[in-house]
Amino acid sequence: MTFDLNRIKLDVDAAPIEPPYALDLAIAVLADLFREARLAPPPDASWAPLLARGSQPANRPGQIAALARLVAISALRPASVAALAARAPKDPAAVFEGFLETIAPVTAELVAENPFRREEVVRRWIEALGGAIAGEAPEASRRRLEQLDYRRTLAEYEKAEKSRLAEAQKRAEALRKAAAEAAEAAKGWRE
Repeated sequence: MTFDLNRIKLDVDAAPIEPPYALDLAIAVLADLFREARLAPPPDASWAPLLARGSQPANRPGQIAALARLVAISALRPASVAALAARAPKDPAAVFEGFLETIAPVTAELVAENPFRREEVVRRWIEALGGAIAGEAPEASRRRLEQLDYRRTLAEYEKAEKSRLAEAQKRAEALRKAAAEAAEAAKGWRE
């Protein structure tokens, strides 16, 4: 199943700004995707454990709400239904589990405010459904996801921050050494 990413972006950009969906509404929106594809949605009892585990469980309710909103306001909905109908997952909750783990550090606030994070979430959802992006070769899609990967961005930021701190420590040590040498050289003049 192919997804028209450009259409999805246009739909999302044209949508009015709204408060985040309540979790119950978000779950209902996502469960309806499965029902529209004539599949059983994840059982109600599976949502609480799904939202409570993973590498960053605090982000999961917001991520579900953000995904539901993206689905509700864009061409992502009919394409998701078609993808689910074409390739019915054995475990519907597993679709969400894999998706949530791939976007773990992305928060709902980032999705709402940052077009790169929105694109990453949409692409990860398409990936979770086994879909492809219209007009994009699989290798190009993979490369774009690597560019957008927020985990990678955070790791690069952390590495740059450590490097910056190490450089600042080296400069401070060099200044201390120069000050100590200057003080030692000045001793001779005073004696």
